[in-house]
Amino acid sequence: VIDASGPRVDERQPRRVPFRFTWSLWRAPAIAPGVWRVIVMTLAAAALAAAAILWNQLPAVPGESRFAFLARVLREALQSPTASRSAFVETFFYWVLLATVHEHAHAFALTSRTDKPATIGFRLIAGLWPRPFADVTALVTMPRKRDRIPVLVAGPLAEFAAWLVLLVALGTHASRLGLPFVLLGPAILLVNLVPFVRNDGYLVLQELTGDRDLIHSAHRAAHRAFLAPDPQADPAEHWWLPWYGLIELACAPALLVPLGILLGGVASSPSGGAVCGVAAALIVLTRRVHAIDVTAEEWPGAHAD
Repeated sequence: VIDASGPRVDERQPRRVPFRFTWSLWRAPAIAPGVWRVIVMTLAAAALAAAAILWNQLPAVPGESRFAFLARVLREALQSPTASRSAFVETFFYWVLLATVHEHAHAFALTSRTDKPATIGFRLIAGLWPRPFADVTALVTMPRKRDRIPVLVAGPLAEFAAWLVLLVALGTHASRLGLPFVLLGPAILLVNLVPFVRNDGYLVLQELTGDRDLIHSAHRAAHRAFLAPDPQADPAEHWWLPWYGLIELACAPALLVPLGILLGGVASSPSGGAVCGVAAALIVLTRRVHAIDVTAEEWPGAHAD
């Protein structure tokens, strides 16, 4: 029965679920916790050894520390980013290799705690971008937070450690790959652990705050605090939530600017790439702000222990 006298309710058609091609390759077997600890210690030792070798290989410039040398080289590379197309293609294949290590680390960290296999495979994001994946949905069945968080951080830390080892293994060839490969390692930690992108770092922050709907909560808090101040807002709300929402809204669009500079460097036009990156960032930011649903309510069970 429809009450025609009541206010009209806008009917919205549900959004079409984006198509994602998924190809399962194999099921990572369950391993004993002791075996996983050995893997972790071995990978950590290899990463520390690789970092020490790289540090000793840095040239000793009179009057300049190694940190200052690295900062200067990075600054010069960013000011005149030039890289061949073959370097980008080769770096892409190395990224796929490192991402495979990332997903296996998630899977084995999980199976060592659940004693159940985990599926690993490839998927196409947006129908074009290949990305390895690990099915770690069993994570939600683990009752203890101290078990869930190590599974989440295992991926990016293992991937960064593998990048250090690969950097030493490639030797002088790594310098010929140029800026894309050198930035690959720091980008791994930035993209995966910074909690302003929906990735492992964000999931860790969800675990620490207990808010399973953190991004939407933060967006609504930012809207109330900065775009449409609400005098009736709950003063007991976390003070940091609006600021987190504001930074999260701007973080993903901001990443388009250095991406535009890098792609512009391939086309020998870094300034043109920067302009395109800024324009794309403003468009994405505007769309994200307009997409905030301030009328939505928290779904049941949004706050977990």
